[in-house]
Amino acid sequence: MGELETAQSYIENGLKIQRNAELSFGLAYHFRLLSRVHFDSGDLKKAQDCIENALRISQKNNGANFAGLSRSYLGRILGRADPPQSDKAEESILQGIKILDELKIKSYSAQGCLFLGELYVDTGQRQKAWKTSKKAEGMFQEMGLDYRLARTREVLARL
Repeated sequence: MGELETAQSYIENGLKIQRNAELSFGLAYHFRLLSRVHFDSGDLKKAQDCIENALRISQKNNGANFAGLSRSYLGRILGRADPPQSDKAEESILQGIKILDELKIKSYSAQGCLFLGELYVDTGQRQKAWKTSKKAEGMFQEMGLDYRLARTREVLARL
């Protein structure tokens, strides 16, 4: 809802609770959320640190679903880094999508496709951007995820 400071405060409180309760698996979820807040506020360094924490925790706890999603988010961040790390970004997003496809978590896989489409648009790969974004659009439409569908159509409009 655009209230990033409020979101950050609640997420950090959640992290504190998870740490105090020694529930390491829940940390991955909170670090992913915190990464998104930092990404949306433009602090890509903090966003990357948080998502790398989420990825490490997910891998340690055999949380393939969070690992797949974290890889997609990491790729999104790397694609926007200064300077952009496009090859690493693409590789990370594709790894995330593969994991999520294997787990049959369609909504997260579609989100990875959205991130990949954004990366391709940003790097001038129009044909790949179109194909990947149309795939995401179809998936979001099928699942009735209107917010993500609108975001995907924004990416397509940039083409």
